[in-house]
Amino acid sequence: MKTFNAIVILVLLTFSCAKTIAHGDHDHHEPITASKAKEIALYITGEFTQRDVGLPFGQLPTSWKSLSQESAVIKEQTDEYYIVAIENKAVEKTLFILMAATGEVYDASFVGDFPLLNK
Repeated sequence: MKTFNAIVILVLLTFSCAKTIAHGDHDHHEPITASKAKEIALYITGEFTQRDVGLPFGQLPTSWKSLSQESAVIKEQTDEYYIVAIENKAVEKTLFILMAATGEVYDASFVGDFPLLNK
């Protein structure tokens, strides 16, 4: 239940920064660019320094808040999702953010293995 609550919080946070576009009489979420995926991942990482959202790593230290664009790289990209790796050299750790191709954030971890992906 704790993981489910964390995912719901992450999705709600993402809605505040993800762009949605309506076409005709239905809502259609356009895929985001890799650059936008990195931007969202950095934003969410900064949010993790403000509060514990219920993920196993808890609240992140403030050194994660002001990382540069260069610290974010796309680890994996498909038509359905992105995995963005955020490297924090100050603590020698990398946080992996899993998000839909439309920008909704689903999960984050330091191991980069996401059970939500049925591989």
